Amino acid sequence: MSQSKKWHCALSVNDVPLGAAKKVCIKDIPIAIYHIGDAFYATHNTCTHDTIGLCEGYIEGETIECPAHQAVFHIPTGKVLQAPAKTDIQVFPVRVSNGIIEIEV
Repeated sequence: MSQSKKWHCALSVNDVPLGAAKKVCIKDIPIAIYHIGDAFYATHNTCTHDTIGLCEGYIEGETIECPAHQAVFHIPTGKVLQAPAKTDIQVFPVRVSNGIIEIEV
């Protein structure tokens, strides 16, 4: 039996500074919320190469670099851009409602 997805309140837009990422847990899933330009994005927070939290990594433009082994992912799509990771990270739909970032999980 599959569970239906629903929107969850995560953080205030003021909680995620421009160019930064913050970790939240929704339904026991560690999620990284990024503030890039005028948009917010959400991915699984765990690097697919190792069990390292991506929120601690280096953000440059629309990419996040894992702090452990320098795997690089495209934040909006979750695509791997640089090894050693070989598997994309999961992305989650994001919307902002009344100043609150909501994630669909």
